[in-house]
Amino acid sequence: MINTLIKVCKRDWVFKKLKHSKYLILEHGHDEVFSSYLKNSDIEFVYFNKEINFYLVIKLLINFKKLSQLNYYKLAIEISDPKKIITATDNNKNFYKLKKYYKKKKFISIQNGYRNDEELFESNGDSQKFKCDNIFCFGHQNINYYKSKIDAKIIPIGAIRNNFISTFKNKKIINCLTYISEFRLEKSISYKKFNYNKIYNLSFEHYNDFLSSEIKIIKLINSVCKKKNIPFYIVGSSDMYQDEEKKWYQNIIKEKKINFIPKKSYRSSYDFLIRSKYIANIDSTLGYEFLARNKKIIFFSRKINNSKKINDLWNFGWPSVYKKKGFFFTNELNIKEAERLLNNMISSTKKNWISKINPFKKKIMNFDPGNKKLLKVIK
Repeated sequence: MINTLIKVCKRDWVFKKLKHSKYLILEHGHDEVFSSYLKNSDIEFVYFNKEINFYLVIKLLINFKKLSQLNYYKLAIEISDPKKIITATDNNKNFYKLKKYYKKKKFISIQNGYRNDEELFESNGDSQKFKCDNIFCFGHQNINYYKSKIDAKIIPIGAIRNNFISTFKNKKIINCLTYISEFRLEKSISYKKFNYNKIYNLSFEHYNDFLSSEIKIIKLINSVCKKKNIPFYIVGSSDMYQDEEKKWYQNIIKEKKINFIPKKSYRSSYDFLIRSKYIANIDSTLGYEFLARNKKIIFFSRKINNSKKINDLWNFGWPSVYKKKGFFFTNELNIKEAERLLNNMISSTKKNWISKINPFKKKIMNFDPGNKKLLKVIK
């Protein structure tokens, strides 16, 4: 209890009493989308992971209740008395425990990141099968896994933010190849064994492979673009560490002047990628979203030595895609493969490109412009 309280005290505090609401949104994730679709007067947002509501904590302590995420959620539901409880944190076990306490309320979960099986529910002794009314997932490959863990109706719709952002007509397309950054601040640090923290659930040796293959991919793409005389751009992923991110790429490419597009808002990356003629990606969710939009995008998989299991988890389209190489993806990191993928993008007509990617799209990432399927359920 004391340890939990210490952790909670380190978070940002919100001094706001909850009101009765039609919708209760639990945890961060697509808040701007919910605010656009639903009336603000009908919504209450409650966070436990990064922010904490002062009044909820005090009420739990006064009533001698354990300060846990589950109790915090239950109290928020009892005070706001919503008809529908929604989360975009789809791997939060406590959310799926709530239905048994409030059977008449509707619980809706929305997938918010491209995950492999182990990322959704790591085993920690929970043997119960969770419950939820609806889960909106990216693609058909997710349906059976969610069903094996959660009693719910699973509906593939793609990524709701991608569905929310419209493709602007008559926007000028930039003749360039844009790489989707996967920068994290930890990557800018020169890692040594003694200061390594476990990242992505990888050992120090495997993380070295993870990082070195990412650097190799960036160099390969830049090299092929120069050879083909195609401008190479990088769309940033960090809105907090833009200078560090830019320097990291300058150091990799060994050039001071690079075409770096910093992330200014959640929309800025989408806006630039929509205008980019070609896109390159490793395994970011954003890359799969643009595959769903029929954009010309190529995928390079990282190479992790001495571990088939880890390699499989990081391959394109895992777990539904077993091929290591295809028309627009590869796990071979060499100049010949990079040229092959780029040539396929350049030479393909729009019709031919769509015919090549269609067999993969439905499995991996759907696209529902305007989130019509989601709105049908939540409104």
